[in-house]
Amino acid sequence: MTENHEKGRNQALNVLEVLEAKSREEKGKSPRLLSCLSDFPCGYTEGWFMVLPACFRQALDIRKDERVVQGEEGRIKTLVWTQDFHFDFHRGDTIFDHVSAITASTWEDALLHVRWVFQVAQDPSFFPGHVVADIFILSEGKKALLPLGRETWPAFDFVRCLVQGPSPELMEKWRFQGGLRPD
Repeated sequence: MTENHEKGRNQALNVLEVLEAKSREEKGKSPRLLSCLSDFPCGYTEGWFMVLPACFRQALDIRKDERVVQGEEGRIKTLVWTQDFHFDFHRGDTIFDHVSAITASTWEDALLHVRWVFQVAQDPSFFPGHVVADIFILSEGKKALLPLGRETWPAFDFVRCLVQGPSPELMEKWRFQGGLRPD
């Protein structure tokens, strides 16, 4: 893992920890964080297990807010990226584990690299505070995505999985379902 990848993953996990504590203690009464889960340095998350393009900012509750900062000529208003914990993934949101799904010129080229796909299966109103997603893996011939199953995560656990990958327990469950091959 490169230094930037490690930095991106660590940043996300640290911010996620702060957001979880904030959600338990204050129920959103404190100001939004100035540190975000990702800065989307290349237009997508860096260092995460799954690659989210910048269009997922809203789903991750990252937005620009006006803040007053001290400038050279006094206090000025400026827009800054802020973060909160009201994750908002919607049915059809599709998340891949490799940047080629975003950058490849053809789907066939993307499939040479993609191994995992998460597709959100239910809108947040279906099960508030949770994300229901269908999991797909790449076929052995790298020609198609195969359904592995459907998972329901608390929203924080889903985001944690996007950052660091499925938990060992989840990997074992999926392996038991017969869909996973050893690396």
